[in-house]
Amino acid sequence: MFERDIKTRVRLASRVLIVLVFVTLTIPAQNPPPDPAREWWRHIEYLASDDLAGRETGSEGHRRAAQYIAAAFERAGLKPGGTRGYFQPVRFPTHIGSS
Repeated sequence: MFERDIKTRVRLASRVLIVLVFVTLTIPAQNPPPDPAREWWRHIEYLASDDLAGRETGSEGHRRAAQYIAAAFERAGLKPGGTRGYFQPVRFPTHIGSS
């Protein structure tokens, strides 16, 4: 009787071990690591999209693109180096006229 009880426990322990090994091996397959190239391309697609309307300096699209990049820098853990967070005032002289 004692020997049969040990065999039952060993069988149960081996089944539990097999299930744990199986679960451990399948977890990485369910959550593949991010693909850096794909992530990079998603940024390019957004920044080049028509949603940003050309991103002319000072435009709403330019402001939205700058906010998007600043948020990406923050998520990456980069520390801001500008005088106003990730932004720095820069003068852009414009010349309007015919040539």
